[in-house]
Amino acid sequence: MFGYYRLASAVPQLRVADVDHNVDQLMAGFRKAAEQKAAAVVFPELSITGYSCGDLFFQPRLREAALDGLRRFAEATEGSGTIAVVGLPFLHEDALYNTAAVVQSGRVLALVPKTVLPNYREFYEKRQFTSGRELGTGTREATVNGARIPFGTEIVFHDASSFSFSVEICEDLWSVIPPSSRLALQGARAIFNPSAGTELTGKAAYRRELVKQQSGRCLCAYVLSSAGVHESTTDTVFG
Repeated sequence: MFGYYRLASAVPQLRVADVDHNVDQLMAGFRKAAEQKAAAVVFPELSITGYSCGDLFFQPRLREAALDGLRRFAEATEGSGTIAVVGLPFLHEDALYNTAAVVQSGRVLALVPKTVLPNYREFYEKRQFTSGRELGTGTREATVNGARIPFGTEIVFHDASSFSFSVEICEDLWSVIPPSSRLALQGARAIFNPSAGTELTGKAAYRRELVKQQSGRCLCAYVLSSAGVHESTTDTVFG
């Protein structure tokens, strides 16, 4: 119906560093969302490679496979108006970023880097990644599979109707001033959050409240997708 949008959050069964398997899972999830006429579907953080690759993110072979996987996924969206948000590591000017790729109709529309990098308890993202703050204000350009696309933390997407949205990634939501607060002021009416949250007692309920509060504060829809249980190990439990 006019003025209403179906938004989806998908949690595929990912395997660490198995790009081909992960992209197959993402394409299956995308097809299901498109068949159910979702305007957009959000997948977990770093979903093309898996979140818990650790120092494997430094391997050029994995990053190249991720870009090829993004190309293959984008091609699978050809002919569909459904928007997809998928995650991958991306090297830009000798700095590695934890990014979300926004894909629609066979094209990568933009890359959004993570701003707030967790570096406590089980998290050590500052070891591998650079914060999107290092890009400064405004939007830059990056080359992804031969195409020049916008790259930055301040992007508000608009489609032909009145639908507008932005992206922040996982820990961004947990910060003192989430990027989504600023993006809502710039016109975003939906926020998509690809996430990879680990579990503690009571954390799931707290996370749900955090999403509800930010949605209410920003007067926008808020869609979060977290890594599933399949990345869990004896060291860390994902939910």
